[in-house]
Amino acid sequence: MPFSGVTRVYRPDDDEAHLLGPQDGESTAHALCRAKPPAADGWRGTGNPVEAGQAAALPLCAACRRLADWAAGAWWLPSAHARRAFLPEDPQEHSRQVCDLVAAFWPSGAAVEVPLGTAATVALLPLADSQAPVLARTIAELPPGGLIELMRATWAELWVRHPYLTECAGLLYRWLGTASDETAQQVTELTHLLLRAGLVEHGADPRRYLKADLLGRLLQQLTARGEKGRRGAFHTPDFVCDFMSEILSGLSEGESTGELAAGSGAMWRAAAAQLRWEGKDPAEFPWVGVEIDPLAAATLAANSLLWRLGDDVLIACADGLSRDSGLGRAHEHRTQATARRNAFVESPSQ
Repeated sequence: MPFSGVTRVYRPDDDEAHLLGPQDGESTAHALCRAKPPAADGWRGTGNPVEAGQAAALPLCAACRRLADWAAGAWWLPSAHARRAFLPEDPQEHSRQVCDLVAAFWPSGAAVEVPLGTAATVALLPLADSQAPVLARTIAELPPGGLIELMRATWAELWVRHPYLTECAGLLYRWLGTASDETAQQVTELTHLLLRAGLVEHGADPRRYLKADLLGRLLQQLTARGEKGRRGAFHTPDFVCDFMSEILSGLSEGESTGELAAGSGAMWRAAAAQLRWEGKDPAEFPWVGVEIDPLAAATLAANSLLWRLGDDVLIACADGLSRDSGLGRAHEHRTQATARRNAFVESPSQ
């Protein structure tokens, strides 16, 4: 779309729009760059969505283009009420849309744990802070460095509440400590898409997050088909898991749900949904799983947090068909993780 040659911007010190035309020998793009305040926090974007789209189409320098994209995305994020109102009624369809969005955005062949971890973090925001849906606009306004710090703080809060499961999910967030500027920018853009797609609302509503294994489906889409075939790792359809859970329903107090090849936990999700339908709390039951793939095991841990399965969970990253299932090491890890958290919380410096 052609630009009119006049740029409307907002200064940080007032709410009045300033019309700035190009000076002699200066392009409109340079006028926009000249009008931009030097501090990233001061840039508030253009005055309406049409002009925002026009500004994004300008041949800006790389830094200013990223800043304009960031400002437009944050400024025009719908409210929490509007996002909920326009979510697909079918949680399965919503899950498919989110997974397709991430798979289309993220470059093929790139590290899978980054987009998967980004989606897991956004989905888990309501568990770390119940006000996350309301605060989504504030989150979207963060520059890339600030967003990375928020994600690290989110996992730190989850560790205080659920130390063992958070440590088991480590592959999904360890990259946050060494994220490059380019990765931080990509993660910010992806986070904006996920916020607009209502992933925070998905993570806050048990009627949604227990109806679809979103993270497991995403892991499957991001993983090359050949690699999945070599490992025999294929996602069990959600409707099959739901059917099996209905047949095997009726868990009594103290009975556990266990799997020798748990994957990302598709059967756990269905069992937890069945328990909720029966009026029971999934967090009051033990959950035991063995999974040989480290990334799938990390996703299983993140799903255990997302599905609110509580702390009576054991996840062994091992071959469930071998003589050593790894459950002994998993039990020891859970004990040590809880002790580390308790020592941290009880430390005089905290």
